[in-house]
Amino acid sequence: MSAETERLRGVARRYCKLIESLDERSRYEFLVQVNAILPELYRAAVALPDESREGIDPVTDSEPGPTDVLGRIETKLADAAQYRGVFDPWAPSEEAMDRSLADDLADIYQDLSALQSETGGEVNAWDLRFAFSFHWGAHAAQAMLATHWLVHHPGERWIGPDDDG
Repeated sequence: MSAETERLRGVARRYCKLIESLDERSRYEFLVQVNAILPELYRAAVALPDESREGIDPVTDSEPGPTDVLGRIETKLADAAQYRGVFDPWAPSEEAMDRSLADDLADIYQDLSALQSETGGEVNAWDLRFAFSFHWGAHAAQAMLATHWLVHHPGERWIGPDDDG
């Protein structure tokens, strides 16, 4: 396994543990930690080798993580679970719509936990890169922006250290 693949798997394990232990943190602490780890995940995924696997389908039959993860994240985020955003920023007719930060975080978790458990943890760089490029990478990018505004931009939706959710 390449060093890049191992690095992503390590950050992915930390992300999954953060999601699984979200009830142990205040909403503010959770969002600050999510905002810090998402760029690590993104950077680690971009650094993966770009391997070609013509004719081989990506891993898709993994067991998902706990099914209650979306509900638990929604509960933790409370009134910060939704934000405004666009799906494709390059589409000329794209209009802003309500997006779910909880869904973004849960989808990232589901993909990463499924890939972690695949074949006893032996997932190759191609599967990790495919999942990033075609699913959880966009969720991570959107979630980075949304969490940045929540914890670093003292405005209408700012969540500070005194916020207990």
